[in-house]
Amino acid sequence: YAAHIGAVGQNSAVEYWFEAWDLAGNDGASPQRAPDELHVFDVAYAVDDLEGGVSGWTVGLPDDDAISGWWDLFDPVGTEAQPEDDATPGAGSLCFITGQCAPGEGSCTSSCQLSCNDVDGGRTILLTPVYGLDGAADVKVRYSRWFSADRGAVADDAWVVDASNDGGATWTNAVTSLESRAAWVDETVDVDGMSRSSREG
Repeated sequence: YAAHIGAVGQNSAVEYWFEAWDLAGNDGASPQRAPDELHVFDVAYAVDDLEGGVSGWTVGLPDDDAISGWWDLFDPVGTEAQPEDDATPGAGSLCFITGQCAPGEGSCTSSCQLSCNDVDGGRTILLTPVYGLDGAADVKVRYSRWFSADRGAVADDAWVVDASNDGGATWTNAVTSLESRAAWVDETVDVDGMSRSSREG
């Protein structure tokens, strides 16, 4: 089967679900809880799948003081604490993670033991490129995160997202979370209202 939708404006989100039934009375839906949960895709202003490298991204700031678990771009090695695959569909494999769990990467020296690249001793910062959004309304940023801070020795880390609308001169906190989830979670930040919604993916 195929379906066609009309033209959709840039910066829009298209939400949909599938439902089917047969003459015997069997029925089903995808997602299973539709219409309370929906599939969604974005007609975005900018999309970065990270496969082209770190162009425009800033990995670490001079005053970062973490002693392990620094941000870097990797094809992740799966463990109980980190994913085996990135979140985007298709042939790509790269994503930003706070230290690769593999010998010789970050603080892992011999094996992929838990906590070998836990963010410890301070903070590590990852900055997106600056996007020119002058005149844009209802600005939202969507990303996928895998935040696992409860599999190591100490569960004391927080997931923090700040946003700036003046090129980094000032910052507003958009997300602070202590919730660990060993799964990719799609998170949307409403930059105008600084509100947050998330769904597991």
